[in-house]
Amino acid sequence: MLSNIKIMFIDIDGTLAHDDENFSEYTKQILKKAISMNKIAVLCSGRSNSDIIPKSKSANASSIVISSNGSLIFDYEKNIKIYESPINNEAIKAIWELSKNNDINITFNSTRARFKSINSKKNGTIVTDLQQINDNITQIVLDTKSEKVVEKVKKLINSYPDLEIKNFINQILNSPKIFEEGFELDIANKESNKGNAINQLLKYLNLTKENAICFGDRMNDYEMFEMCGISVAMENASEGLKRKASYVTLSNNNDGVAKFIEKYIL
Repeated sequence: MLSNIKIMFIDIDGTLAHDDENFSEYTKQILKKAISMNKIAVLCSGRSNSDIIPKSKSANASSIVISSNGSLIFDYEKNIKIYESPINNEAIKAIWELSKNNDINITFNSTRARFKSINSKKNGTIVTDLQQINDNITQIVLDTKSEKVVEKVKKLINSYPDLEIKNFINQILNSPKIFEEGFELDIANKESNKGNAINQLLKYLNLTKENAICFGDRMNDYEMFEMCGISVAMENASEGLKRKASYVTLSNNNDGVAKFIEKYIL
């Protein structure tokens, strides 16, 4: 089946990038060579669109990117939204009101920009009123230091049947050296996941599951693995994802993606 591969879906953090979030020169050259051989290399991440585009350019990947855990597919060279799953305005307003009345930093991710509350330390345009946001929102990221506030957020999100917490990080337990102490929650539509986005893009490009391979390391890549004919987990991947994978390659810090592509696809 590897001879049928025409498109590669690649997660960034813990997969294509080293732990310092950079790409090795070897990886960049392998992706450049793959594209010269008419392979499509799509970076597929929970990151916002404004984050993933410079990453894609740096890695020498293709101009099509999947961001916000599958909420958006965008071709930045053609400036085309291929697919979008925006969060409804009523939910956005309710989350905004909750953030103002509690210890919550809020970030809104859209196609062309990132908007944030005044107390957020993330990059982006500061907004003090929702009327300042002039684009559809595909992902909301909330940061709080309060476990009680986390429960309020979960209760609110559960009241909207079309919404889901896609990722929840207890920063105190998981990454105390990287994050400030607290909690981070990624919110998007239930239908939004990497697998659904891949399905949409394959249809758009007139390709099939058998033409696709994907690389990942965490359980938010699980749906992505289901939608590709071949799936490759990193050596540093979660055990659950490894069990789902067709292959296991070297770790992200050992350029496992690039070495697999060079050996089996190029």
